[in-house]
Amino acid sequence: MQSRKIATCGVLCALAIVILMLGSLIRIGTYAAPMIAIWLLLPIIGLFGRRASLTAYFAVALLGLIVLPDRELAMFYCAFGWWPAAKPAIDRIPGGALSGTAAGKTLRFLVKLLIYLVLIILIMYLVYSVLGIEKTKDIAIKIYWIPGVPIPFTVIDFAVIALGAVMFFYCDLSMGKMTDFFTAKAVKLMKIH
Repeated sequence: MQSRKIATCGVLCALAIVILMLGSLIRIGTYAAPMIAIWLLLPIIGLFGRRASLTAYFAVALLGLIVLPDRELAMFYCAFGWWPAAKPAIDRIPGGALSGTAAGKTLRFLVKLLIYLVLIILIMYLVYSVLGIEKTKDIAIKIYWIPGVPIPFTVIDFAVIALGAVMFFYCDLSMGKMTDFFTAKAVKLMKIH
């Protein structure tokens, strides 16, 4: 059983690196490839649990930082790759008496939105300020919206953040359904073997 676990995780990690590498070839791949690579962790969660999934995440994140030519893509994966393993815990956030109501769902939505915003702003800060990657000069309107932090965000950056939030919540929704699917398949596989 241990050799099957290592082989499955290794193949899915290699496939994730290939997808990230292919994503660095096209500009839109910077945002799409990490999402696809993150979905590859779902079978690992379903078959072997969150611990194996986090191990696979760290392996892909480390390899991505070393071998990927697009640093922004690697940082997106590093920032969001842990999400499938953490999602069940975040989905169980109790809202007290509100947990089953719309207010409890709103609380979980706000927690997820806060996590997304913190991570995306951190990535943009690291990409533009620390790594010194040049911004495209599409729209010259610059907004200094965090007092004391000299990060000029353009209108395009706000559009990327907004569209990224939509995709983040779409992926979050699909991850729940796909994890349930892979967990059900894992139960059937374990009964056969």
